[in-house]
Amino acid sequence: SYPNTNLRLMLQRPANKAKAIRAGIWPTQCFSINELKGTIFALSGPMRGWSTIVSHFLMSEDIGADEDGDARTEAKEEEWFVEFKQGASCNIAGFILAERLAGLKFEEFVRLASRQGVIPLAIQIGGEVRVNPIGHELTV
Repeated sequence: SYPNTNLRLMLQRPANKAKAIRAGIWPTQCFSINELKGTIFALSGPMRGWSTIVSHFLMSEDIGADEDGDARTEAKEEEWFVEFKQGASCNIAGFILAERLAGLKFEEFVRLASRQGVIPLAIQIGGEVRVNPIGHELTV
């Protein structure tokens, strides 16, 4: 048991947030995937490819075989499909910020995280998921 471990709970449905709170999880430690999808959808209009990257994070389908079940080879695939498959290999994850990173601006944190192969897209501020909050100082 790790009583001092910070956890973040991502819920499938907004209605489950009330159940999580009744179970003892702080409201600021849980969010519905619909909150995240709604925020991302609102920003998707002016950004080419944004909805595609988000759909990669939220889907769970094997795109490595064609309709006949034969494994595709990159030689016979169109460039856009190769890029689509590469993006589909990514995933989305939530985490709690380490105390040593508190005080950094969001963009400074993104630079540090990108060196580890991670690209932060959003953070939870006051119980709300905010996408790309440039200038926000991170807290634990």
